[in-house]
Amino acid sequence: MLSFLAFDDRFQLHEALAYRIGIGDHFIMAAWALIEAGLILALARRIDIPLRAALLAAAGVMFFGVMMIFDAVVPHDMLLRLSIEDLAKSWAAALFLTGSWCLARYHLGLDRAAATLADWNIMAQWASSIRSREAEEN
Repeated sequence: MLSFLAFDDRFQLHEALAYRIGIGDHFIMAAWALIEAGLILALARRIDIPLRAALLAAAGVMFFGVMMIFDAVVPHDMLLRLSIEDLAKSWAAALFLTGSWCLARYHLGLDRAAATLADWNIMAQWASSIRSREAEEN
């Protein structure tokens, strides 16, 4: 998916598609982002995703959102609008790449001690059970 988005960014596929359909190009990008998020959430196994990779991807999503806001909402003649949009896009790409690097290191066995999303969920459940026991005792 990241390769597809890079291809799209280079060859402006979403702009051409939006022009043919007659809608804003940010709607195409938002649809692709939702498709990607849906596929990741539906197909990913939490035990195979390091927490650090997930946090980096989440930060990338936030920068992607900033880019989308500057593309869709902010007036196109605003001073530095395009610079801020491209800066947010660059940070999103860097964070996605770093998250992918952490994920690859984990799956190659170079960082097997990393906490995964499944471990984090277990820790959150454990902390919740301790809090509920303390509440019952008090």
